[in-house]
Amino acid sequence: MASPAEAPIARPATATPKRQALPAEPPRVTTVHEPASGCTCATCATALIKIGEHVSEKLANTPATFHVECHVYP
Repeated sequence: MASPAEAPIARPATATPKRQALPAEPPRVTTVHEPASGCTCATCATALIKIGEHVSEKLANTPATFHVECHVYP
């Protein structure tokens, strides 16, 4: 018979916390962060082309009002 010290300890299953999307009601303030003008490929010196973008949202507080800041990184 297994001693209590050798028995496996059962751990409760915990749910992984997930962030919820920000509500659509607050106004959005969008800032687009463009790369420096004249950016070229380091390998072949041709102009860069946009292949996608990353958008991050952060809830911000201006005294007595709330708005969502959207930062776009092309």
